Amino acid sequence: QKDVYLRPRKSTGAGPGTNAVVFAQPVPKEAEDLYKSAIADLERQMVKEGIQGLEKAIASFPTYFLALQKLGTMRLVQGEFEPAIKVLGEAAAINSRCYECWYGIGYARYSTGKFLEAVSAVEKALVERPESEEANLLMGMSCRMTKDYDRAEKALKLAVKASEGTSADAHWQLALLYGRDTNRFADAAKELESYLKVYPEAPNKDTIKKLIKQFKDRSGSSE
Repeated sequence: QKDVYLRPRKSTGAGPGTNAVVFAQPVPKEAEDLYKSAIADLERQMVKEGIQGLEKAIASFPTYFLALQKLGTMRLVQGEFEPAIKVLGEAAAINSRCYECWYGIGYARYSTGKFLEAVSAVEKALVERPESEEANLLMGMSCRMTKDYDRAEKALKLAVKASEGTSADAHWQLALLYGRDTNRFADAAKELESYLKVYPEAPNKDTIKKLIKQFKDRSGSSE
């Protein structure tokens, strides 16, 4: 057994990546100054002060997209999933093309066991970035949990492709899909071999090697 711990995006920059370019919003100077001060605090690792600053910026201008998106991301990083969903939902209502918003909502839904809702959110993230490694990984994991195995396999393979084969987590999830969910033991063994190739320092390396042998034995493969 191995759990994959998804990691929310921790960017502390002034804007949410691509969406900062495609989404423009007039912002009152007072709110903008509060936001810039909050970002400066976050960049200095003054998380409490930064979050308080973002909340003040939003209080000053309740539809401030950048501040909402950033606050939602910070809630996510801190593991405050329901507050993150609420704030990121408000940001997405203002800018429906916010990849980080939909990915964050999907991440929070997955983390709280709401897998169908996670799928729905990640679908919207993938509309914006269909080749995203992290979104396809999250989609594959969510679909595994809803037993939509065909869709899970497709998404996880896309995550592997997007990472050029370097996503250990995607290989692991494929191994679980093949070895636990669909009884494709030869494929499970291959994915575990790929996992160890990408992550040779895995602390459970010896156990995984034994599992590879077990899967090959069950598939009748001697390769």
